[in-house]
Amino acid sequence: MRGSRTAPLVDLPEGVSCCGGIVSVQAGELPYSQRFLPGTTAWRIAYRRRDAVEGVNGALKDTFVNIGQKFFKVFGLVKIKILLAFTLAAYNLEIIRSFVARKTVVEEEAKKPRKRKKRRKETWRDVVAVRPATGPDPPPG
Repeated sequence: MRGSRTAPLVDLPEGVSCCGGIVSVQAGELPYSQRFLPGTTAWRIAYRRRDAVEGVNGALKDTFVNIGQKFFKVFGLVKIKILLAFTLAAYNLEIIRSFVARKTVVEEEAKKPRKRKKRRKETWRDVVAVRPATGPDPPPG
């Protein structure tokens, strides 16, 4: 896409012309060009994989380590690959450690007895329960 805008996208045989350069696609033909239709369950599952990959890329670029720092450019390609391999291994170990720690916290929270929520006071129900002394008597019960 960075090439010339006038470059042909498809090589056609001599003497054959295309539909004036513009191809329109109808909605019924989308399954032929898109793997998953947007909004479907399969598309959401596939997009979650992309979220995971983008999260790892973000961690490697900012949160866990900044692999875009200037001093990495001093090394050669082989040294950068070795450094990146050790960085990925360390990141994987950190993710595993974090997962195990989170799982331990959840298990400990499950063992603790649950506390009952504090009852609310002066709610609408309490206000309605207080009736004025005047007015008609309630029906006999």
